[in-house]
Amino acid sequence: MSRVTIREVAHEAGVSVSTVSNWLNDRNDALSESTADVIREVVERLGYRPSSFARGMRGVSTKALGLIVPSVAHPSFAAIIHGAEERAQESNYSLFISSIDRRWDRILEATKVMLDHRVDGIGYVYTIEEADHEAAQAARDAGAQVALVLPIGDRPFKGAVTLDNGAAMRQVASHLWNLGHRDYAIVMNPLSTANGRHRVEAITAALQDMGRGEQPNIRVVSPHVSSSMYEELNEIGMGQRAGFELWTASPSPTAVVAVTDTLAVGVVQAAHDLGIEIPRDASVVGFDDLPISLVCSPHLTTVAVPMREIGRSLVDLLIQEDGEEREGPVVIPTLIVRDSTGPAPGSKVVKE
Repeated sequence: MSRVTIREVAHEAGVSVSTVSNWLNDRNDALSESTADVIREVVERLGYRPSSFARGMRGVSTKALGLIVPSVAHPSFAAIIHGAEERAQESNYSLFISSIDRRWDRILEATKVMLDHRVDGIGYVYTIEEADHEAAQAARDAGAQVALVLPIGDRPFKGAVTLDNGAAMRQVASHLWNLGHRDYAIVMNPLSTANGRHRVEAITAALQDMGRGEQPNIRVVSPHVSSSMYEELNEIGMGQRAGFELWTASPSPTAVVAVTDTLAVGVVQAAHDLGIEIPRDASVVGFDDLPISLVCSPHLTTVAVPMREIGRSLVDLLIQEDGEEREGPVVIPTLIVRDSTGPAPGSKVVKE
């Protein structure tokens, strides 16, 4: 029989998880006597027993936070970590970082390690896709605050910083469509997080909406990766393989949208190797606006994401003094048009 969780107690009692946590930790000043009685009755009826982690943490703040990321090797996640560390230091918190190396089966294990260090809260950066994931439940059961970074658009979500990929990709679709492009390729990492997969879905939907009566040709490419973790994290190499696959096939796309800048840079390198001139022969768009986008030749048209601010906002959600899960910000990225996009070959459209 599975152990009763604090979320089940909260649901049965008709209160929030933080309210149950306050009662368990004898922080009853803000609780009415009737609410406390309801929680007590439910705890006894369901046989709820707090974990050993929670018992050790009651009423004690360690001024430490945990951050679980898909990889510390990828510059996007490194930028989020930088923002989180900056905000944590400003608030006199220490920050433990755990990289799961895109091995999604390690999330619960990483959570338990964080709880062993008695952290006050754990932030999940594109590592869990829903607020009631078993890892998040384990953290809450231990009395830790939980906050997420998620690719959800158009609405706030309690306890999460959400990235509106839909709004971003509508900007990309409009830009490329107005340049006359109708043959597209989308390049993704086969080990992408939910965020990467969401970007593929978002650009596909946005391009189809642009088509109306004139439907575009869209192809999704996900390059093969070897068993080496270092190879799997080499997105520039993946982008190169994708580019060779696209431009040695017929018909080839006139516009390529990569879900990260590092993939896009690899695509541009493949074009150079094959004698394809960007953007005369084909246009390339990245995502993230990393420094590498300005090292790339030509400079990369990309979507700017405020990574540092995402990290700072995540920490703000983790250090709420009252323990409540608040609605986090919805982040809407912005298209930055540079030199890697231009009119489709044969088109009479003038570049924006």
